[in-house]
Amino acid sequence: MKKTMIMGLALFVVSLFVGASVWAETVKGTVNKVDTAANTVEISKTDDATGAVEAVVVAVDPNTGYVGVAKLEEVKEGNSVTIEAELDEAGTGWTAKSVEVIQAAK
Repeated sequence: MKKTMIMGLALFVVSLFVGASVWAETVKGTVNKVDTAANTVEISKTDDATGAVEAVVVAVDPNTGYVGVAKLEEVKEGNSVTIEAELDEAGTGWTAKSVEVIQAAK
């Protein structure tokens, strides 16, 4: 009985970690497009492994924090940004936890 309870507790604890695991990434690049209607920002970033430039679309939500600007509407095409983002549970899209405008567009 005691062994069963310990195994059940161990499985519960492991399931908490697995269910809560989220893949986070820091993305640095240049803003290509801001879509305030869709609450997304598209940036160009260079892949560290291949050197290829790729577009990444990141969603923002009410929990997204901003540095250098106050809100999504102030992020402009050409801005250099660093975005801390998490991959959604389905593994299909990124949501920004923070957006930092490093250099304003000229």
